[in-house]
Amino acid sequence: MIDVIQDELEFSICLDAVRRLKPSAILEIGSASGGTLALWLETGVRHLVSVDVSRASLKWDDLQKKASADQEIHLVTGSSLVAETVQRLDAVMDAAGIKKFDVAFIDGAHTYQAVKIDLATCLPRTSRLIILNDPVLFEVGQVCNEITRADPPWRMINVINPNRRLPCASAHTCGSSYLGETGVGNVLMFLGGGQDEDESFNHVARRVEEELSPEDPSFEPTRTWFHQRGLSQSPEYAAYWKGLFPENLDEDSVLFRDEIRLFRIARDLQQVGKLEESLSCIRRAKRARKDWALLLLKRIARRLLRLIGVNAAGSSATTAR
Repeated sequence: MIDVIQDELEFSICLDAVRRLKPSAILEIGSASGGTLALWLETGVRHLVSVDVSRASLKWDDLQKKASADQEIHLVTGSSLVAETVQRLDAVMDAAGIKKFDVAFIDGAHTYQAVKIDLATCLPRTSRLIILNDPVLFEVGQVCNEITRADPPWRMINVINPNRRLPCASAHTCGSSYLGETGVGNVLMFLGGGQDEDESFNHVARRVEEELSPEDPSFEPTRTWFHQRGLSQSPEYAAYWKGLFPENLDEDSVLFRDEIRLFRIARDLQQVGKLEESLSCIRRAKRARKDWALLLLKRIARRLLRLIGVNAAGSSATTAR
């Protein structure tokens, strides 16, 4: 079995969109163990091309078992940010007779520069749909907002589930105690304007409206909320992000040193998409806070006992005199 590190509801909508396009060729940048590759095979795609810097975690045997006799999986190993890797991708396309990919799924490095480079690689090589993974992550979101502001000739829609939440590292400026996402979504960019593309776009729009609305009527602004509304460059979002972690505390403070260090590690991990590792750090930070509070109480108790002892001794001495 191949693990799929995606929100199940979010990705089911993406799969629906791709199936309706009846793709012949799909490109995926960033495949890890191959979970999403296995799902793309379910769309009936003829050629599936994966670009990844390493194959150490790829479950190749399981992936081959999922492929039918008329499906081919092509592996291009190397960084998608390097020209030599892109040249080898072009060679694979030529050998397989792929003029353009119907669909490209970008889930590589999540830095601003990396997303821009991967997008520049995919745009001239893709004809119908590009899917950008993790738009709620800060630097991926920056790229998405730049595209939106440029008023591109294609249609875009966010597929983000606001109803799965992780415990927050600290009190939000909005007062919420949760992060509003785990899978952190996908942005679908419909490049083509044919009937299949129209039907796919409309179907995604309906499912997003019906299935990805906040269930909690008191839903508060989280990162998902800002990104869904194109407000990730707003002053309110900047204030929210600044208030997400307690950076205003003194890192050298004896009281908060371990807690702050772990919260900052958690923040850095979230920004590169490592949510499970981030959550682990958050838990450790909260334990550090509790440990410190317990230690403080013990110290206060010992001090009180010493004071009580001194007072008791003083009272005894006075009585004796």
